[in-house]
Amino acid sequence: MNWEQYLTALHRGGPELAALVDEAQGSARSGALTSTRVLHDPDEMTRLSRRIEDACAGSSTTLFTGIRAAEHLGPERRERFERLAAGGVRMVLYGVGIPEDLPDGVVWVPVQPRSTALENQAFVVAEAPEPVALMSFAIPARTPASAADDPDPGQGFAAFASRDPRLVEAVVRILRTVAAHSGVEV
Repeated sequence: MNWEQYLTALHRGGPELAALVDEAQGSARSGALTSTRVLHDPDEMTRLSRRIEDACAGSSTTLFTGIRAAEHLGPERRERFERLAAGGVRMVLYGVGIPEDLPDGVVWVPVQPRSTALENQAFVVAEAPEPVALMSFAIPARTPASAADDPDPGQGFAAFASRDPRLVEAVVRILRTVAAHSGVEV
């Protein structure tokens, strides 16, 4: 799966995320992706993110989380990640910049600001207790055709959630590689 290609298409107002997931399913090596769905409701994305975090609580799994930027790591998130880490979860966060005073047991992977890079998106990914990935992509809230009418494009989000082990494994492999290139062992 070529994440750069898919995200570039989204940023240019290209195919809808559902079409991209369909294309990814069609290109999966050993059959269509299973247990994968597209999400558009930000509240549903937040609820699912919390459910994934809660499912990992108390386990010794690694939870990969995309924050997008250090300034997005507010007090509520810090407390939540600190609780998860204190319960044995290895928290690995990705974002631009360097946050101050990370909670114990939380690792930060600094990334370069590239809007189409997987590691610059908001995500929650775990291999255990069961493989799951929630990937949320920032996209322009308007199409190129409406640009002349609306000089303030705003930002929208589209997401997909998957429990397909092949997709989760591919995402984890990318995230581990990004961490290694940043000098962070995960």
